[in-house]
Amino acid sequence: MLDHAQSLGCQVRQPVSVHRVDREGDRVTALGLDDGSELRARQYVDASGHAGVLRRAIGVEIDCPTSLQNIAIWDYWQNAEWAVSVGVGGTRVQVLSLGYGWIWFIPLGPTRTSVGLVVPAAYYKASGKRPEEIYRDAVENDPVTRRLMRNATSEGRLSTTKDWSFVARRLAGDNWWLAGESAGFADPILAAGMTLAHLCARDVAYAILAEESGEQDADWLREWYDESNRTKIGRHIRFADFWYSANGYFSDLQVETQAIARDAGLDLTPAEAWRWLGTGGFIDGDRVGTEVGSFSLGAVKLMASRFLDTDPHYEIVGNNTFYLDMDGAEERWGARLENGKMSRHRTHHRDGKTLPEVGVYAALVSATRSGTTSARLLAAIQANTSRAGLAPEKAASIVQETFVALEAMVCDGWIRASFDASLPPLAGVAGGDAIIHSNRDPREKKEKTTGLPQATA
Repeated sequence: MLDHAQSLGCQVRQPVSVHRVDREGDRVTALGLDDGSELRARQYVDASGHAGVLRRAIGVEIDCPTSLQNIAIWDYWQNAEWAVSVGVGGTRVQVLSLGYGWIWFIPLGPTRTSVGLVVPAAYYKASGKRPEEIYRDAVENDPVTRRLMRNATSEGRLSTTKDWSFVARRLAGDNWWLAGESAGFADPILAAGMTLAHLCARDVAYAILAEESGEQDADWLREWYDESNRTKIGRHIRFADFWYSANGYFSDLQVETQAIARDAGLDLTPAEAWRWLGTGGFIDGDRVGTEVGSFSLGAVKLMASRFLDTDPHYEIVGNNTFYLDMDGAEERWGARLENGKMSRHRTHHRDGKTLPEVGVYAALVSATRSGTTSARLLAAIQANTSRAGLAPEKAASIVQETFVALEAMVCDGWIRASFDASLPPLAGVAGGDAIIHSNRDPREKKEKTTGLPQATA
């Protein structure tokens, strides 16, 4: 990626480090490098990872909205086996829950695999063991990992780091931006760190382009960037809290997980856990999608159901009438990023939740403003896809997308769902593959076949 940037005209200097940050108030004026040179620019992006060079120099404080304080221990291995093959030369990451932590198993290529262990810092201190001992015990005693690594050879590069989630209180200033891990870090459950970093990087690039071209107001761009990315990081931190507090396989961490749940106000009944997990909204106002911590609403429902030992609950299933509720909402602007250009769209905000009035959400706002039924909604979607002459699979995808968006709007309170006994309810559940390996014997319990609501009414 660095070579590619250089080929496009970027000036690249390596290996050098920043040893001085010059400022005038909130504005960065220059960077002093350890080779004696000095850099001056119109915009500065801190992508220095956990070091947070600009963040620390400017004095931006951080929040740690979680009780989690974990450590990660990992090594790289040659010739480990793959748990599953996908297509030609593809595989999947394994996430394996233990009684005192969890293991990641990430194939990096045909022969190289990263295998790591995450445990609470309190467990590590109480064990009295060295990191290499805890790591070896986990790899050797876990049956799934032991089987995959029976012929593997360690590269001898055991590393450790603290894994303490945080989010910076400000992500942008006069002429500077925090991106990636300098902006915030969330527990690496399900490996969303790169996704969060890439989203930050994309948003910074678009924001700078929009400011330099004069297409968007500079103050609004910083406000949008700060709120959007702080929200994304915060949602993933919340999901990690849910993982640890809801995962019954952390049997040796009962006290710690209860503390996480108590601090978060989390009652681990399915209904209350789901309500807590969605605090802050299931709708991403920029990417105009449904998600929690960079995962789709449907995927998170599947994951949550595994931990809560229940079928995923959909608010729209069993109901058949839907009414828009915009009382008390405040209008703002959201951003749409596409092909190097940023456009703005109207968004509605209430109680920390966002509703973008664009795409499928705009259609649902229009359809439910005076109330609608699931049958009328389905008929309208099918009529539109038919007029557009879409292929059956594309039409089915649009129907699915619409009903997932409807579910998110009901969960976030933008639409009130109810049941009219004179009308048929929305029903049907599609089969879905479990995406969490809970590391339990599959004979212990029959797997559920759950997924997203079908487009039937």
